[in-house]
Amino acid sequence: MNPREEAQHRVEELRREIHKHGHAYYTLDDPRITDHEYDQLFQELVDLEEQFPEFHSESSPTQRVGSKLAGAFAEIRHAVSMLSLNNVFTDQDARDFDRRIREVTEADTVEYLVEPKIDGLAVSLVYEHRKLIQGATRGDGEFGEDVTRNVRTIRSVPLELLTDSTPALLEVRGEVFMGRKGFELLNRRLIQEEAERERIKQEKAKESGKDISTDQSESDGGQANSVSKTDAKGEEVSVLSPTNNVSKPAKRVTYMNPRNAAAGSLRQLDPLVTSKRPLDAMFYSIARYEGPTPPESQFDQLELLKKLGFKVSPEAKLAHGIEECLKVHQSLLDNRDRIDYDIDGVVYKVNSTADQEKLGFVTRAPRWAAAHKFPAQERTTTVKEIDIQIGRTGAASPVARLKPVEVAGVVVSNATLHNEDEIRRLDVRVGDTVIIRRAGDVIPQVVRVIEDQRPEGTEPYKFPTECPVCGSSIVRDEDAAVSRCTGKLICQAQLIQGISYFVSRGAMDIEGLGPAVVGELVDQSLVHDVADLYRLTVDQIMSLERMAEKSTRNLLTAIEKSKQTTMPKFLVALGIPHVGESTAMILSQEFSTLEELMSKSQAELSEVHGIGPIVAEGIDSFFSDERNRRTIEDLINCGVEFETSATNKRLASTLQSQKFVLTGTLSEMTRTEAKKQLEARGASVISSVSKNIDYVVVGENPGSKAKKAQELGIEILDEAQFAAMLAEIEDSG
Repeated sequence: MNPREEAQHRVEELRREIHKHGHAYYTLDDPRITDHEYDQLFQELVDLEEQFPEFHSESSPTQRVGSKLAGAFAEIRHAVSMLSLNNVFTDQDARDFDRRIREVTEADTVEYLVEPKIDGLAVSLVYEHRKLIQGATRGDGEFGEDVTRNVRTIRSVPLELLTDSTPALLEVRGEVFMGRKGFELLNRRLIQEEAERERIKQEKAKESGKDISTDQSESDGGQANSVSKTDAKGEEVSVLSPTNNVSKPAKRVTYMNPRNAAAGSLRQLDPLVTSKRPLDAMFYSIARYEGPTPPESQFDQLELLKKLGFKVSPEAKLAHGIEECLKVHQSLLDNRDRIDYDIDGVVYKVNSTADQEKLGFVTRAPRWAAAHKFPAQERTTTVKEIDIQIGRTGAASPVARLKPVEVAGVVVSNATLHNEDEIRRLDVRVGDTVIIRRAGDVIPQVVRVIEDQRPEGTEPYKFPTECPVCGSSIVRDEDAAVSRCTGKLICQAQLIQGISYFVSRGAMDIEGLGPAVVGELVDQSLVHDVADLYRLTVDQIMSLERMAEKSTRNLLTAIEKSKQTTMPKFLVALGIPHVGESTAMILSQEFSTLEELMSKSQAELSEVHGIGPIVAEGIDSFFSDERNRRTIEDLINCGVEFETSATNKRLASTLQSQKFVLTGTLSEMTRTEAKKQLEARGASVISSVSKNIDYVVVGENPGSKAKKAQELGIEILDEAQFAAMLAEIEDSG
């Protein structure tokens, strides 16, 4: 086969693949590959068609925008086609895009409007004489679905334009999306509703004496009718059967991600269902305008949209030249997890409307705009093994060992599977092809299994009944999804992780005692509990691998230094169930001594503000265990000591009711550490600047928050002034 024939064969193959995946994504809301992989296939086809123009075809997916309609809604023809955007993936791609713009416009520097690319559902709204008359989805770009009744339920969509001086006709384009918090709440509610339906079904079956667990036809049929068609395009969940307390796979009632949730919610056949979904919308352009003085730039369009009552992106800004665009792209990439809605890139648009007209369009996209995509946060890989890791509390956590793959710039070879219910819900098996996700610093997780790529002969995973470390029984917690090793002190995994937690920075903070050193100390029987750390000798430490005289002396110094600690850190180090830093601070401020805390009953602990019944039960159970009491006594006998509650109470009142904002990079401490220092002194740390803020602490590269603080007349502290404030408070005690 010659190169031309090979190219033709590949073009035909790519068109089939892209059509199939486009149908699954746009029409079924059920993607079979990740966005990154779809983009790669599409770009390969674009490149081949440009290289071999003789293969041009009107039926190619490069010649249209979206996909065929699902058929559930009336069809609307767009007066102005809803085009998609060409993608760029690298900084050099963006510079090439800018070069082509400058060649046509003959400008040395081009002004762009830069906006985040919201991962939602594109819509078009039409207004006549101020009133909303039509809402439509993108569809295939030429025809969309009439979702007017559903769009009207979204609170951020104006039903009537705000000002009197409005155009007689206005068509705007925007994105309907769902914020992450709303998405999580929706999925939680859908699970609860399905569990309640299942409970009612079980009760009815019980009354009639019918065993529905073996009634396949009813299990697959009757209840599914109570879930809308679009709901069924979500993800499978595990519902606890009230009759036998056994978790079993249920129908698909939750959504896989916020984009699917937004699409499914907007396309509900019943607008009442849509009205109960946490949908939002932002708008970014005007497609038709019949009125006085049309906007002359993309930025002017946004300003007019705001004036008319539309929500626009607060992140949108003007950039002079492509290098400024790239800085905005990097900033949004670095901060994407602080935004409540998903964005998958940044859009660059030539700001001048006149230049846009000069640049024109290609078949499916404007030449004057491009979407600079972020590195993929989802990728496809295969599961090599499923292992069980034992945590410090004995929790048995399944982990998928993966064929290594790069996700969001990091090579990932492991992904959490959370618990037995999650494995059953996903039905993940060794050998499966899976989609994994990594957002920000979140531990990679398996999103879904691609079942049509499952190898033959695979078996459902069976959760182990014995600990892989010590051989003790693994028992599931009552009324919880967590399974635990019952080995406790005989399980080395629990001992190693418990000691590693005890010496960590947020606890006793013993520098030089990493997991490897702790593991060796336990393996050589030099340490049997945390108190043994304070009995270690020079000879014992120097017997370990890679421990020379200097590192041994440094470690012993760090161990000795850790004896002088605080009551909150000591409580955290003990590993009391549900007691983290904030709860430890509450307890240390409430009780004058550790002895007083240990003497309180569960009922008395529950009365403390900020301590709920579950936390109180965990604390009471911990201090009721004689082994834990002996360990605490042993630690105190070894010289561990901390300040009294009176000191904590004084410290906690010094900045009471003061509000701080932290911005920029601090050199002497992390922002997390600065936040802890402020909260320990009674202050609140707020994420945004307003007139109610008392201080803004500014590090390097502070961004817009410092400027806003200046405009509002808020006192600004640099890092040296902030450190001096903390030192002065410390000295005043």
